[in-house]
Amino acid sequence: MRRFSRLPLWWQLIIGLFFFFFCSVIVTGVCLTMDMKEISKNNWSYLEGSNEQWKMEIDMITANVDRLRYLHLIDSRIEGYLKDKNEGKEASERILKENYMSSILRDIRGMNPYVLRITILTEQGDVYGNYVEDSPKQIQEAKAHMLYGKDVYKNEMSLTDIYEGEINLIPYELLTFSYPMYGISSEEKLGTIYIDLDFVAMEKFFSSLPQDEVAHFLVNENGIIYRSETSGDIELPDAVQLKEIAKTQDGKKQLRMGDRAFHLHVTKIDDLDWYLVSCMDSRSFMMRGMNGIYVLAVWIVVMFGFLLFGGIWMINRISRPIRNFSEVLGKVTLHEKQKPIHITAKENTSREIREMITGYNELVNRIEEHIILAYQKELSQKQAELKMLQYQINPHFLYNTLNIVSALARLNGVSQISEISESLSRIFHYNVKGGQLVKMKEELEYLQYYQRIQTIRFPEKFEVVYD
Repeated sequence: MRRFSRLPLWWQLIIGLFFFFFCSVIVTGVCLTMDMKEISKNNWSYLEGSNEQWKMEIDMITANVDRLRYLHLIDSRIEGYLKDKNEGKEASERILKENYMSSILRDIRGMNPYVLRITILTEQGDVYGNYVEDSPKQIQEAKAHMLYGKDVYKNEMSLTDIYEGEINLIPYELLTFSYPMYGISSEEKLGTIYIDLDFVAMEKFFSSLPQDEVAHFLVNENGIIYRSETSGDIELPDAVQLKEIAKTQDGKKQLRMGDRAFHLHVTKIDDLDWYLVSCMDSRSFMMRGMNGIYVLAVWIVVMFGFLLFGGIWMINRISRPIRNFSEVLGKVTLHEKQKPIHITAKENTSREIREMITGYNELVNRIEEHIILAYQKELSQKQAELKMLQYQINPHFLYNTLNIVSALARLNGVSQISEISESLSRIFHYNVKGGQLVKMKEELEYLQYYQRIQTIRFPEKFEVVYD
């Protein structure tokens, strides 16, 4: 930290700018990573939601078909016909029963766009249907193509694979459901109902559902029975592998099929033993919802570039006047009595730098005033020293002169003149010698010389006692 603080201001600003830029890149990268994870989570949710929508539509179709097993529960007459054996009955009674059952089944068939044919085989061997002439053939074909059966008492169901059949000599792709029919008050089985669905009509319905970029598949034990238009040439794993995926907690997996990677979500339709697969190419999976992030990333890069170059330009704009200012200060050496240099601010200089330069120029003016005062003080000091020399010359002259007077007076026998001259000479010598500290003995001697002169001036006027 100390080494950083010792760097020039321009370098400190540049390092700070790049540090801010680096931290911003890290924060942006973390945010983008979190956004990508959130997009991936949303895409998986989208695949799961798409599967749930398809499953709901299929459940709705199968629920309408499943209700047909309870046809006899809403019409007691039908239950009576199923229990009553036709053998031994008169032709008119048999025809009446067949016409009634056929009309009911035709009406029911007309209410469901996917149902083509309904046949009921009673336990006594009687057959009823909306196409009675095709009924025996339907039962044989259905039994031959049965693929899946659910054995739960009073809730059994059997389902065929998709197979080709004819109804009134018209070819169809059929999917047949088979349900047992039980009586209301008894546990006896009354018969079995066979319901043929038009699988082509179901495919058209599936194609009308939202496709987007998701490929949808319906798969049973024999393989794919439906693929959406968006599936292209995608080849799914076998049913065994799809079962394993469906058994996982979230039913999703990322697989590589051929030279492409895919995201799969598998949902099992339990009633049909079908597997509903939503599949999306991994590139589309990652690109979905990324457009906004890409636009944001581009704007962030542009903004960072602008901040970087703009910051360097601004730092240079701020630091250049400061560098010039520092260079000028470096040239000022007052100890050598060098006159400070004034700085002229340019027109485009910022207000803060201009105020700094103005303050510096005022400081220079004050320094010049102090220099002048220093010269004046030095000159005055020299003059004072000269005067002091002069003042020192005069006392020495008087001191020497008084010594001469004292010697002459002593030669001529005038003791008072000699005594006054000698005392006054000693006083002048004491004053010239000066000093901040004096000895008590010297001060007393000075007083004695002064007292001797005053005694001669004023004889017998006072008396001095030293204790």
